[in-house]
Amino acid sequence: MKPRVLIIDDEDAVRSSLKMIFEYEGYETLVAANGPVGLKLAEAEAPDLVFLDVRMPQIDGLEVLKRLKERDAALPVVILSGHGTVKTAVEAVKLGAFDFIEKPPDSERILIAARNALGHKRLAEENRRLRLVFDDRYRMVGESPALEKVWDAVRRASPTSATVLITGESGVGKEVAARAVH
Repeated sequence: MKPRVLIIDDEDAVRSSLKMIFEYEGYETLVAANGPVGLKLAEAEAPDLVFLDVRMPQIDGLEVLKRLKERDAALPVVILSGHGTVKTAVEAVKLGAFDFIEKPPDSERILIAARNALGHKRLAEENRRLRLVFDDRYRMVGESPALEKVWDAVRRASPTSATVLITGESGVGKEVAARAVH
């Protein structure tokens, strides 16, 4: 499946040049000329990556970034700015931007940022999936007075930084209990 890129920029020339760069590389592209349209497109189309201008009418790029991240914290957003200042770049990164590129954007720099952002997103999704599988594998299952005592001890030990010694015969689930405490 082709990665879907949303380009939000009020400059028609920038939108069309980015669209051309991405489509040539096999990406599916969506374009928006302002923040409100971009936010609606992001909600309706669920892009894999967003390229976002900082200075736009109606809603500026940093506010759009903030709203995108509130909706989907894992969505990589690359900020584009013709008025790049260190202060703006720092603020964008604090709000969750993946990268910050000054205009006019170099096509190679754009493609590298896109590949890195999509690779980072894939790794984060894989990490999340593996954690769920791992957590499910080491889950304690069952109901008994003895297991309730174990759960009670786990609940008391987990929030502390105390060293815990778990003892018992082979096969009783010491490793499962240790993972639960950890």
